[in-house]
Amino acid sequence: MLLTLITSLFSTACAGDTLIVARGVAEAWGDPAIGSVYRTGALMGAVGVVVPIAGPISIDVEAAYRRMDARIGDGDHVFQLLPITLLGEFTFPAKEVPIDPFVGLGFAMASFSERHPANADGLTITRGARPSLELRAGIRLDLGLVHPPMPPARSVVQRVDLEVFGARRAQRPGAAGFDLAAWRGGLGLAIAL
Repeated sequence: MLLTLITSLFSTACAGDTLIVARGVAEAWGDPAIGSVYRTGALMGAVGVVVPIAGPISIDVEAAYRRMDARIGDGDHVFQLLPITLLGEFTFPAKEVPIDPFVGLGFAMASFSERHPANADGLTITRGARPSLELRAGIRLDLGLVHPPMPPARSVVQRVDLEVFGARRAQRPGAAGFDLAAWRGGLGLAIAL
């Protein structure tokens, strides 16, 4: 099913104004266990693809990654986080200004892996994932770096946008284990193909 979705997204991408986005994402977590050993937030690199579906509606797929060593100790603790989002997005295209506000809502999965000294069960690695819901709002600003070529030539890159967003990833309250709900902020460059 996932392969079918990815294939469908890329076949649709060839037909429209698809955005390839390189993002820097900051996350802040409220989990006391993560905060006491590692930190309460982190910057991470992310890549995203925004594929138009119909009119102002598109799908935004993003994957980010961060590896953190413990703030204290001898390096026996390592925490890796891989948040993945799949959002439906609605863009409010502006006609007179080069700014496009957008909102998105959808599914997020925060996968994690923690290497630690052996616990009572003799395990040294804990892995898991937390399904979540993410709400995102932001803007994309056309930087005006790409000028259209003379007809009939067509440029591969249609425009370059600066993207800024804020988001909230929320997981089910009271779930056992790490609380990977987060406030998120992002800054990125999007290339429209």
